[in-house]
Amino acid sequence: MSASIRAPRARRSAHPASLKAAGATADGVFINYGLGADNVKESEGTVAQAASAAGRKPTEVEIWQIAGMDCDEDGSAARRKIGAILAFVAAYVVGRGDPARRGVPPEHREALRELRRRYSTRPGEADAALVTELGLFDYLSRRLAVCGTPEQCLEQVRAAQAAGVRRLMLSVSLATDPVRAVRLFGEKVLPALRSPLA
Repeated sequence: MSASIRAPRARRSAHPASLKAAGATADGVFINYGLGADNVKESEGTVAQAASAAGRKPTEVEIWQIAGMDCDEDGSAARRKIGAILAFVAAYVVGRGDPARRGVPPEHREALRELRRRYSTRPGEADAALVTELGLFDYLSRRLAVCGTPEQCLEQVRAAQAAGVRRLMLSVSLATDPVRAVRLFGEKVLPALRSPLA
C-alpha cells in the first residue's frame, strides 16, 4: 500500500503504516493500492480502522484512490504506453515484501517477484515490456490503471465505482499524449459518468 497524506502532515510510503497514520491524523489520503474490490476494501478499511481507534469518524478522512490513465482513440497505443507506469507502480506496490501481503493473487506472485528483481528505474533500463513478458499486463492494468479507448476507460471507471471507489485521481504522466488523454477523457468519459442513462 502506498499513500500520500494531506494535512496535518504529508507522507508517502509503500507500507500500511502510512494509511494507519492517515486514518489517525489526516484530513485526507491518496491511496495507490488498487481498484479491485478486495484492494479497495483492504486499503480503505485500514484507514477507517485507524480513524476509529483514534476516536475519529472514518468519514472525516477524505479518501482518493489513484490510478494511471491513458485514454486514446487508439486503444492499443494507450495499453502499450501504460505498461511503463504499471511496471513502476507494481514494483513500488509490491515493494520488497511478500506479494501475498499486498493483496496479490497466488497465480501472479512469482511473476511479481521476478518483476521486482528485474525492473530498474535507471534511464534506458526501465523496461515496460517486462509487464507483458511476465504475463502481468491484464492483472496490473485492472488493478492499477484506466486505459484504452474512451469506451474502455468508461467501463473501467464504472468497474472501479462498483468496487467501492468514490473518488479517483488519475495520473497521466506517462500517457501517450497527456494533454490529449485528459481532453478525450473529459469529452467522452466524464459526461457519460454523469449521465445515469449512459
